[in-house]
Amino acid sequence: MTSTSIQLRIETEKKMREFIPYIHSDEDMTWVADWFISMGLAIVNLTLEQNPDLSIGELIKITMSDKHSVN
Repeated sequence: MTSTSIQLRIETEKKMREFIPYIHSDEDMTWVADWFISMGLAIVNLTLEQNPDLSIGELIKITMSDKHSVN
């Protein structure tokens, strides 16, 4: 794993522990973290497929928006 992917996992698990307190086992946390990270990467991938000329700043703005929807 690269340091970026390790940091992504650490930050994802930290937020999940904060907002989803009923996940108690490390195995469950790993599964849920993988799911959230996979879904986030899928959104980025679909956004880039639909808009291949997006700049990094535009991509971040779109994928971080509450109103983002992939159709």
